[in-house]
Formats: sequence, structure tokens, C-alpha cells
Amino acid sequence: MSASTLQETTTVHPTGTGHWVHRWALADPDAPLIITEDAEFTWGEFDTRVTGLAGSLADAGVGAGDRVACLMENRVEFLELFWATTRIGAIFVPLNNRLTVTELEHVLGAVDAKVLGTEPYYDEQVYALREAGASPATVWMPEPSPLATASFGDLYATERIATEHVADPSTVAAILFTSGTTGRPKGAMITHGNIAAQATNWNTSFGCTRRDRQIVFLPLCFTGGLISACMSTFLGGGSMVLVRKFDPATVLALVERHRPTYFTAVPLMVQRMFDHPNAASTDLTSLRLVESGGAPVPVPLIEQVRRLGLELIQGYGLTEATGGVNLHLQEKDNLRKAGSCGMPGLFNSARVVDATGRPCAPGEPGELLLSGPMVFAGYWQNPEATAETLLDGWLHTGDLAIEDEEGFFFLVGRTKELIVTGGLNVYPNEVEEVLRTHPAVADVAVVGTPDDTWGESTTAFVITRGKDLSAADLLDHCRVSLADYKVPKRVHFVDDFPRTTSGKVVKSRLVSPKEQQ
Repeated sequence: MSASTLQETTTVHPTGTGHWVHRWALADPDAPLIITEDAEFTWGEFDTRVTGLAGSLADAGVGAGDRVACLMENRVEFLELFWATTRIGAIFVPLNNRLTVTELEHVLGAVDAKVLGTEPYYDEQVYALREAGASPATVWMPEPSPLATASFGDLYATERIATEHVADPSTVAAILFTSGTTGRPKGAMITHGNIAAQATNWNTSFGCTRRDRQIVFLPLCFTGGLISACMSTFLGGGSMVLVRKFDPATVLALVERHRPTYFTAVPLMVQRMFDHPNAASTDLTSLRLVESGGAPVPVPLIEQVRRLGLELIQGYGLTEATGGVNLHLQEKDNLRKAGSCGMPGLFNSARVVDATGRPCAPGEPGELLLSGPMVFAGYWQNPEATAETLLDGWLHTGDLAIEDEEGFFFLVGRTKELIVTGGLNVYPNEVEEVLRTHPAVADVAVVGTPDDTWGESTTAFVITRGKDLSAADLLDHCRVSLADYKVPKRVHFVDDFPRTTSGKVVKSRLVSPKEQQ
């Protein structure tokens, strides 16, 4: 099937996102779109494969509103299945590839998917799901497998061409399950309009165009990878280098080989990439931009990225706001406003309110609220949780924040993570930001732990940058900038934190080793 055949037989409706791939394929079919570690796909080739998958979905009885699940690492078939699903008006459900079989049963049971796209790497999980009666009857894999009902190679070759569904911007395109740091994951319904708004906001904020090539190593199974990173390319018509799994040495080699211009990561990935022994000998001159989210970037890392001649933009987002740049901090403000997640983007608003809903004064902590076209449509089959989160047009994020006199927002913790010690409030992010300014600290997480005297004590878990560091040194460092009651009572040095797939620290799972003080 050629692009010209598609032009004659496919009805394209520009209100949804499903037409993006086809339109760019018509405009420049031979331009590169996706480069993997062992293959390259042009816009035309990708569109032809998406068209075949869309027809095969229709052949499998998938229609508008039906759910299609995907359990894969980063590979081109993941993105093809996403676009085939949205093209026919069905709903794409990426599965967190680090979930247990029990957790996968919960998600698949909640969405009642008609098709599961996966790969042989997950045969063990698929077999267990099938035995439990939780797997869809139709299972597609890129490579042949006894558990697969069809392989992607055969599915591309279908003779049926599915007409694109008329997708209103309010139509649900994907159900993205939250990371579950505070309980069982909930399915956030992300609409075609949400995706279009976020991609437009992203490209506008970061200046991304057809000339850009990004390198994608964030997992596609969560919002930061699939929406925040990839949609900028699919909207803007550029290209991407798709990395199966993050490894600093692999990423550095691919940067030198394929010359990307930007990437999106969490701060720990940025740190590991530029601290890697190969970084000094790698040609990084193609890169112009680093977008970091998920946590504030420590000052030493800001300075390190700056020394490399790269622009660093920090972004704040969450699944319920379709990811990435609901707030963002520009390069020029990184040091002046260290610890801030920035200002709202062009298409959304933010404010901080107290427990009664009253707007907080500058510097007064309260809950961060967001509004705008990126805010999700609600939780899948969970009206109670939706009603608690979406109030009067505002998304209640659950994040505690302050807004300063210039309109910059600073996160100070989660509403459920506030530490009350001796009757005084301690905001974890404030303590974490001070600890991150120590040059020997790579990452830190601050939590409240039970204390017979104070009710709770402030406890810091610290990852070092390979330098000698004592708890006493850190506490002395904190006393310069923090009131005495905010200074951690306990410090634990650890190799890493328990994390979600998106890289967020799961503070509820931090376990105290023998105290080091």
C-alpha cells in the first residue's frame, strides 16, 4: 500500500490525532522518522505499517471506544500500535512493564482489552495472565511465539484499509495508569485534544521543529515517554532515535552516531549520562537542548550541563495533565530560581490554594491546581476519584507548592507527605533542595518517620556522587540554610531508591538501614 493509495482510500479528519502520521507521510514520505539500534523507518514506511495494523484491528473486531493494550519495551511496534489504535477511534492502554502479574491482571480486568500487543520477552507474564483468564484472546507479537495469535509481519499485509474514525477532541485516545505511588494505579483518560494541546505546548515552549531529532529512552509505557517526549516529533514532523532501554554508554554512542538535537529525561538519567566515563570522549555537539522533569535538577548538575554548552529546560507535569510542560523553567532562570518548576505554559494556568480553596499569598504553601486543555477527562470507571480530583475546572494535583512574587512555582512536597514534627510543618522538597546543593549529593529523598518525642522526625535518604561524605557534614550543610527543626534528625546513605517506571521515588517503600549519624 503506497502513500498515494492511502490518500485515495482513507478519509482523514483533522480533529483527532490519528491523521498526523498520514499527513506527514504524504508531505515527505522518504524523510526519516524512527531510527532504532538496528533499523530505520521513514514516514511513508511507518504510515504503511500503521495502516496495515489499523485494518487488522478492524478485522479483529476492534472498533471505536474498544481498548487495545500494549506490553513492550521501547520498540517501533509499540508506536505503530498506538497510532493504529487512535486512527480507528479505539483506546490505547500502555501497560507498565514493571508491574507484577497480579497488578497486570488488575489493569487488564479494568479496561477489558480486546487485543494485547506484546513481545516474547514477556512470555512468562502473558502465560500467567492467560492461565488466570486475564489475557485477551487476541495476542499480537513482533516475533512468532506459541502464545501469539498473529505476528506483526502478517498484520501489516492485510488488504483491509480501515477508514479513520471521526475523533472529536474530547474523544478518549488512551488510558494511562498512574504510577501508583499513593495506592493502586488509576486509569487516567487522555483525549485526542489533550495530546494535541500538550504536543503544541511542548513544541512552542522548546522551539522544536521538523529540523529536530530527539533521542528517546524514557519508557514508552508511561506518560513521559509516550506523550511528553514522542508527541512533539509526531506533531512537528521531525525524527527520533528510539532506544530500547536506558543505558548511559548506549545512549552516548547513539548520540555520536545519529546526531540528535535534544532529549527528555529525569535528572538521575542526565547525571548518569554525563558522569559516564565515555562522556568526555563523546561528540555531543549535535545536542542543543536537555529537557528534564520528574524532580528538580540539582545546582551542580545545572552547572555541569551548562559547561557542556547545552540549554537545560525543566518541566513539571503529571499523568492527569498529559505529562510534561504544564509548568516549565527556562535556562536563564535555572540558577536564579533553583528548585523552581517554573511558570505555566502558553495554554494552561496554575494557582496555589489552601484547604478551603482560598488563593494563597506569595510564599504561602498550599495545593497546586492546574487548568487548561491538557487536563485529563477523568479516571476510567472511577467517578468518585474523578470528582475528588477535578473541581470547578481545576485539576487538584496533590502537590504542595508556593508561588513567589514573580509568579514562579516551587514544589514543597505532596499533601500526604507533609512532615509534622513537634507540631511544626516541614516540607520535604524544601529540605531536599538544600541537600541537593551539596556537591557530593547525587540524589536525595526526605520523609517523615515515627518519633516517640516529636511525633515524626525528618529523615533523609541520600545517594552520593562517589565522594566521601558523612552524615555530620550534611547536617552542618543544612544548618546554614534551614531552621533547626527542619534539619534532618536521621541520614541514611543508599545506592538507589525504589522508583516507579517513570523514575519517581516511591517514598512509602524507603526502608531505613542501620542509622548513620
